[in-house]
Amino acid sequence: MAPDAFLGKILHLIDEHGWAVVGVGGAGCDRAGCDGGADDGIQFSYTVGLSTLGFPEVITYGLPQSVAQACLNRIGQQVSAGKPPRVGAMVDRVFQGLRGYLLEVSDTSDLVVVGQVYPEIIAAQLIWPDMHGRFPWQPGVRPPAVPTATDRPAASASGRAELGSGPVPAPLIATLAW
Repeated sequence: MAPDAFLGKILHLIDEHGWAVVGVGGAGCDRAGCDGGADDGIQFSYTVGLSTLGFPEVITYGLPQSVAQACLNRIGQQVSAGKPPRVGAMVDRVFQGLRGYLLEVSDTSDLVVVGQVYPEIIAAQLIWPDMHGRFPWQPGVRPPAVPTATDRPAASASGRAELGSGPVPAPLIATLAW
C-alpha cells in the first residue's frame, strides 16, 4: 500500500472509531515505520488517535499483531467509554485472564505514523506479563517470555506502583513465549 493511501486509511479509521492500530514488523513488513533498522523483525503495534481523546498513544512490543491489536483496541474502548486506565498502574481487562501494566515512555521514535498525524507525541507502553502473571521487575519472572526492565516500579506511600528514581526506560523489546 502506498504511504499516502496507508495514512489515508489510518485517518479514516480515526474519524470513524476515534483511533487506529498500526502493526509494524515481523516477516514481510511493508508498513510505514519499517526502516530497515536494527529492530526489524521485532513486531510491535501502537495506537494512533487516542491522544485526541485525551489519553497517551499506547505501544506494545513482541506480541503477534492480532493479539496486540485486540489488546490496544480494548484500551481504546475503555478510553472512549470514559473509563481510561491509569498510566503507571496495572490495567485490567486487556489480556485474557492476565493484567497488563501501562508504563510512561519518553522514547516515541517508533510511533512513526503518530508523528505524521500529530505534532506532539505522548505515549505509554503496555507491558504484558509472563504466563504466570509476573512482570519484568518481579521475582521469578520467566525469561524470555517477558522483557527485562531497568527501572522497577516501587510502592509509594499510597501503596500504588510508581517508577523508581531512574529515567523512564526506552520501550522494552520482548518475545512472546506462550
